[in-house]
Amino acid sequence: MEEERTWFHQGPMRKRVEIGSIITTGKPYPEGRWKILEVHEEDVRQGEWDSPNYASLKLPCEDANAVTESSTVKAFMRVYVQILEFNTELEDSATRAAQGITYKPDELYSIRIK
Repeated sequence: MEEERTWFHQGPMRKRVEIGSIITTGKPYPEGRWKILEVHEEDVRQGEWDSPNYASLKLPCEDANAVTESSTVKAFMRVYVQILEFNTELEDSATRAAQGITYKPDELYSIRIK
């Protein structure tokens, strides 16, 4: 039986989504810095006809810029990575690039994105 791939622990994502790591975002201005408290709920969608291929993580985080514990803001962050279709990992870059699409996750339809 083939073991399921873990997309966030290989390649360029390796060691970037570990407990204690800091994720920097461009918004809110000037920038947000979030410390990862837990890493869980990896969801992989690959080979399903009605959806794009992606992997996602749900990360409970806290504001890394907080001065005191009482001023710490906690939040959830979901990180998406688009992944290749089955058996195309060794194809040329043009073939792999053609798989890329713009994807808006279902959970974002309930909020407005500018």
